[in-house]
Amino acid sequence: MMAELRRCGKHHTSPSAIPTPASGAQGGNGPHRRGSRKGARMLPQPGIYYFPWEVSAGHVPDGNTLRTFGRLCSYDLTQSRVTLMAQHRSDQHRILVCTELVEPFQAQVGSLYTVLGELERQEGGGSVVKARVLTCVEGMNLPLLEQAIREQRQYLQERDGGQ
Repeated sequence: MMAELRRCGKHHTSPSAIPTPASGAQGGNGPHRRGSRKGARMLPQPGIYYFPWEVSAGHVPDGNTLRTFGRLCSYDLTQSRVTLMAQHRSDQHRILVCTELVEPFQAQVGSLYTVLGELERQEGGGSVVKARVLTCVEGMNLPLLEQAIREQRQYLQERDGGQ
């Protein structure tokens, strides 16, 4: 597992480094608190939802943690790569996903997936999402998910604008 973590070039928090109430962490978020204790490691960011067309158009900054979705159209086990596709209006958008940290998994071509991971630019101009979580959500109401993302953005803008 550690070799896989190093291969993706990311530093990930081990479970023993997560502050818990028993280890003296205090605060409203329990074990997920982003503590300031000396020597404590930070948890990865939870990820902001982006639409697939925003990811493929380059609207997500390099290194950002994101959540997105799409239909699995191909899986290359030897390269640990999945391609997700999503349609927006008349355009098809593709997202390349590195699956090294989530293997092995049962790829279901044609099924809807959500992914949580970090976006990294590749040599040659493309980008890849280094998946921490890749979940098959076949049967999910996609228009309702898109509406929820828009409403969440609106709420966060209103909340943050009022500060």
